[in-house]
Amino acid sequence: MAAEFKSLSGHVSGSDIWDSLRQAAVVSANEMRKFLRGKKLLLFAAMVAAVVALMTYAIAAFSDNTSASFVSTAFATFAYLVVIIAAALFAAPAVAGEYEDRTALILFTRPIGKMSIFLGKTAAALLVTMVFTAVYYCVSAVLSAAICGGVTGNHWASMGLALAYCAASVGIAMLFSVVLRRSSTAVVMTIIFLTLIAGVLTNVFEIGGIEDPWYLLEYCSDDIVFAIDGTFDMMGTQYVRDVDLMRSAAVMVIWGLAAWALGYLAFRKKEY
Repeated sequence: MAAEFKSLSGHVSGSDIWDSLRQAAVVSANEMRKFLRGKKLLLFAAMVAAVVALMTYAIAAFSDNTSASFVSTAFATFAYLVVIIAAALFAAPAVAGEYEDRTALILFTRPIGKMSIFLGKTAAALLVTMVFTAVYYCVSAVLSAAICGGVTGNHWASMGLALAYCAASVGIAMLFSVVLRRSSTAVVMTIIFLTLIAGVLTNVFEIGGIEDPWYLLEYCSDDIVFAIDGTFDMMGTQYVRDVDLMRSAAVMVIWGLAAWALGYLAFRKKEY
C-alpha cells in the first residue's frame, strides 16, 4: 500500500500505511464533491427513478402475477443495468477524465502517492455505485410490500450479489479508465465489456459443453436474478439454476480485485 514511500522489498511502517489511507480519504472526498457538483449524479438518480416507476406501472397494470417472488425477480432483472451504468458513469472517467480535462499534471504531481489517488477514486465510485444499488433494492422492497403485502427473503440475497457485482464492475471500469485516455471511450468500453463481451465469453464456454462456467463474470452476475427463486423466464423459456451465493459473490469480487490490481499497475507506469 505504501509503495510510494518504500520499495516493494523494503520496510513499510504503520505510519506510511496510515498516511496513504489518509490521503486516499482526501482524494475520495474530493471525488464525492465533484459528483455532487456535477449533473451526472442527478441525471443517474432520475434515470433510476424512471426505471423504478416504469417497472412498478408495468407490474401493476399488465401483470396478473403479483407474488413477492415475481416482483423481486422483475426488479432484479434490471439491477445489473443499474450497476453497470453507475460504474460506467462514476468509475470509468475517474482517471481518463483527468487526462482529458488536462488536470492530470496538476493532480498526479502533487505530494500524494499514486496508490492513494487510485484507491481514493475507486472508493468514491464504488460507494456511489453501491449506495444507488442498495437504494434501488430497498425501494423495490417497499413497492413489493405495497403490491404483494410482503417481500421474499431472497430479495436481500439478490441485493448481496448485486453489491458484489458493483465491486466487479467498478474494478473493470477503473482498468479501462487507466488504459484509455478519453473518458467517453472508457465509459463505452466498460458498458460493452460488461453487457456484450462477458456474455459472449459465457456463451462460448456453454456452447463448448461447459454447463457450469462458475468462474466467469457474466455467469455469476446472472445469479442476481436466479437468487430469487432459482428460475428466470426469458422469451418464453424458463431457465433453472441452483445458486451458490457465496461462490458467486466471491468470484465477482475476485474479478473486480484482479481488474483493479491490473489498473493500478498500469497507473503506476502511466506518464503525465
